[in-house]
Amino acid sequence: MDARKPLKVVIDSEGMLTAIYSDELVEAGLFKLGEAEVYRASSVEPEELGGWNVTISDRAHDELGCEGINELACGSFRLRQEALAAEVAWLEERLFT
Repeated sequence: MDARKPLKVVIDSEGMLTAIYSDELVEAGLFKLGEAEVYRASSVEPEELGGWNVTISDRAHDELGCEGINELACGSFRLRQEALAAEVAWLEERLFT
């Protein structure tokens, strides 16, 4: 049984596709459809005293909006997986709702 999550892609009125990068996008052949631009919208990094911090890039601030960013960017997560989940949830909320 394949436990992969479904791909989420937004297609605008001009045919531009937007998604959160995943290798499954390559496997699905989406990069063969035309020019692709991939950029880092966020990063998860270890904190000096332990835990993990999510930082949203300046470009993502500009393109996706900053509302609610402080609780994510300044938040500390005990586990890396918690930080990764918060990062994806923040991006999905802005891209797919």
